[in-house]
Amino acid sequence: MTHFIPFFIFLNILSIGSSKSDEDYPIYLRGMNWSKVEEHLQEDLTLSDAIFPTKYVIDLSVNARGYGGAEKSTFNGSVVIYTNFKRATNFIELHSRGLTIQKAIITCYQIECTPISVVNITTNKSRESIAIFVNRKIIANEEMILEIHYNGTADLSEYGLHEIWNPDPIEPRFVLAANNFPTGARFWFPCFDKTRQFAQFKLQIEHSTELNVFSNMK
Repeated sequence: MTHFIPFFIFLNILSIGSSKSDEDYPIYLRGMNWSKVEEHLQEDLTLSDAIFPTKYVIDLSVNARGYGGAEKSTFNGSVVIYTNFKRATNFIELHSRGLTIQKAIITCYQIECTPISVVNITTNKSRESIAIFVNRKIIANEEMILEIHYNGTADLSEYGLHEIWNPDPIEPRFVLAANNFPTGARFWFPCFDKTRQFAQFKLQIEHSTELNVFSNMK
């Protein structure tokens, strides 16, 4: 039972909420902006359930620090997302954190479809998302293909696509790994990073000949 006590205490601290002064908190929590916790808990950070992804096709070009002359670990990529729409909307919000979005293209893959195009892309850091606005309303039951081009940097954060230092005594080196659970996928490709939205994935990686790539899927 003692294993669960810290978590229980933490939940009780979060439930205080009503106090606005640091003096109302234990000394070890003062100066950490805990008075803002209740404010953040009131904000709905979930994505709309109007959009359902069915397939991702990811093409990623990776530079790993120390290989092929790379001084830092970076990646350039594109992701093609096949989506179904349950309700009408004039924009698409999906998760993205720390990525630079270069461009987005949207097309319809139904036989009869009114032409559609992207008119604007915005970033919301607090929601860890981007919003892609289109030139017309997408109606319920339409099926769209969203293509997004982007780039990013991998570091030692241990989240998303990140660096791991391998202290091999003969040849110490950096290794790149992806940690997607529970919300790490958004760090290395724009996506609907929700645990209950299952989709098919196809992944292709371009890399230095000095590197090998391993995956837990085909």
